[in-house]
Amino acid sequence: MKMADTVVVSIAYTMRHKKYGKILKRTTKLSAHNELPGLSVGDVVEITQTRPYSKSVYFKVEKKS
Repeated sequence: MKMADTVVVSIAYTMRHKKYGKILKRTTKLSAHNELPGLSVGDVVEITQTRPYSKSVYFKVEKKS
């Protein structure tokens, strides 16, 4: 939230270890372009892949869920 038009979105998922079978929690952080007013930390959003806005921003916030 410290950037002007960019937000960092965290995607959490679970996966199974190939050898041992243990279920692991993983997260991925993606930078997304934001044009929606009133977003704050902890909001759940939907993102889609778009054209590159900058070196690290390839996604756009579509709507707040």
